[in-house]
Amino acid sequence: MELPFSDVSIDALRLNLFRGSFNKEELLVVKNKEFKIKDYDVELAIIGASHFISFKKGKDLIFSEVFACVDIAGANQYIGDELKEVKTKVFDYEFKSYIFNIDKGKEIIQRFQDENILIFEFGMSKEMKESAITALIFKEKDGKIELETIHVYPNENRAIVTNSFFNLS
Repeated sequence: MELPFSDVSIDALRLNLFRGSFNKEELLVVKNKEFKIKDYDVELAIIGASHFISFKKGKDLIFSEVFACVDIAGANQYIGDELKEVKTKVFDYEFKSYIFNIDKGKEIIQRFQDENILIFEFGMSKEMKESAITALIFKEKDGKIELETIHVYPNENRAIVTNSFFNLS
């Protein structure tokens, strides 16, 4: 799938957290991966506006993180400086974000090429010489999950790196 360039900004990103369900059909999923950890079905996806991860038990959606340049109805939402660190009691969830220059973001992606990585290059504008990139690196050990994401924005010469931690044990 190829997507045309969309001029979005790191400053427009929002962390949307859900207990229960949300309308996933509103999001443009460009690449995803589904797997099982313990009793949970996990879906990890790169979307047109960034990424999401969802945990489902049976038919019930338990918890979802949607990090994107969109507002989603029903979410607990965090924006701006609030994105630096967020914690919840559900799954002992923790979220952290860091903004770097674009070269540091691409360097981080290169370090993880051999890991469990989901990566997508978006289209570019005529003025840009490189594509926007989203990479999701997923690690799990004994029910403890770390999701590291790198979102490269060549239109701003910046990258944002996020780390999300979930405890399913």
